Amino acid sequence: MIEKYNEYIPLKTAKKNDFIKLFLYQVEVETVTISDIAKTYRVRPQVVYTIVRDFEALGYLEIDRKGRSLILNEGAISKVERELERRGYQG
Repeated sequence: MIEKYNEYIPLKTAKKNDFIKLFLYQVEVETVTISDIAKTYRVRPQVVYTIVRDFEALGYLEIDRKGRSLILNEGAISKVERELERRGYQG
């Protein structure tokens, strides 16, 4: 059985489309956004964007972009969180 939106679907009756939706749902759940980091550390998103932009300009981070949004990997997230803690913000 697979869990889809808090309901269980037997594998025999699950359609291919259900697996795709489930995979996309899991990918969305695991991604961390700038807003999530800002809420955790109780700062404005602009503070986080400034840190990301500074690190990107200095060559410490390589960030992928999708349209206007940033795709942060786990290494980038940890570096940004360490910098926020270094600046005195508590998560």
